[in-house]
Amino acid sequence: MGLAEECLWDLECIRSRIIKDVRQLPASKGTLLRHLNELPENLLRDIGKGLSEHDAELLLSIKPSGKVIALIAGIDPVNVNSIGLAIRLSELMMEHGELGRAVELLRSKVNVAVGEDSLRLKALIELGEGLIDIKSSELEHERGNHEAEYRLIEDAMMHLSAAYNHYSELRELDDAVNVRLLGLMELARYHLTHGNLDEARSTYLQCASAARWVDGYLTEVTRCAAMARLIEAIEDGEQDYYEEAGDMLLNVAQEIPEAAEEAEVAYGSALQLANNDDDKGRLFTKYLTALVLHVDWLVTQRYGDLNGLVNALRSLGLGGVASELGVDEGRVKLYLNVKALARTGGLDGVKVAAALAAMGLDLSLEPSELVRRLSEMGVRVNEDVVKGARELLRSWLTG
Repeated sequence: MGLAEECLWDLECIRSRIIKDVRQLPASKGTLLRHLNELPENLLRDIGKGLSEHDAELLLSIKPSGKVIALIAGIDPVNVNSIGLAIRLSELMMEHGELGRAVELLRSKVNVAVGEDSLRLKALIELGEGLIDIKSSELEHERGNHEAEYRLIEDAMMHLSAAYNHYSELRELDDAVNVRLLGLMELARYHLTHGNLDEARSTYLQCASAARWVDGYLTEVTRCAAMARLIEAIEDGEQDYYEEAGDMLLNVAQEIPEAAEEAEVAYGSALQLANNDDDKGRLFTKYLTALVLHVDWLVTQRYGDLNGLVNALRSLGLGGVASELGVDEGRVKLYLNVKALARTGGLDGVKVAAALAAMGLDLSLEPSELVRRLSEMGVRVNEDVVKGARELLRSWLTG
């Protein structure tokens, strides 16, 4: 029986039980997380209004999840007196997309903070406002309102520049560089999305240059340089350039997961230009590697792990999961085929998945037919590997 049922759907009962769980942390962590996962985020934000500063400290002591963040986001700024705690809570909320709530909390403290605390609050407010503008610009892009989108990008750059100046004044070099790179990446992405290739390439090169002069930012240098190379590939239509950009992006994808999607695009474009079978085979393997890394990251963000994905597949179906992950259904299906074959056949299974993808086939065909088609292409595979993968995929989708 869930908490709501135990409370007979009485909101005051639910509220008091959640607050009681919080105040018994860390001993009550398991119970709290179970109760939070049963409740909608809007209700948790409302419950969060009743939490105290000490309650917030207790919540920070456990590993934050989406539902814990929703509870934290509801905390009334009046209940938080410590500037340091306000900063920690705001940074956590911003990290998890609660941008408006984070900025609201920061603004409530900026007039009482002094010295470095004041500068840090101002830097975070500007960063938060910049991120809100970027998020809003993406919505305007989807609506086709490109003038409003550009104005929001300009506003975001202004806020991020102010944040950079505040961090520089604090001599917090890493934060300053991160904000600078964020601004350049977003501006370059805007230009690339709208076909302004010269501006996009120039901005990515600025990004690479800005990162190159600071120790510890080799990954960011590589990503920005790779995106500049990708634009050269677009301009020149060179398969080798696309593959080179993909290789650079794949090399940094473990540290910057978003780069896997960019590598996927690069390899996909190289594949369209490939003429011989050797090139196609190599590129398909690289493309699938990038795709799996990309979707793995999306799955981790949304569902936690493969088990969470499987549960979502059984309740929402392939189309529902694809919609939640923000990728097309075909790519999710391909991802599942690769994961299933990798489970049953290891590296050989991945090679089989690449060969099947190159032929436009998947595990929906009978194993004997797949083995025959693969054999005709010179790919040897044990039929048990294909059978096992097919059964595993079926169990993921239907239970």
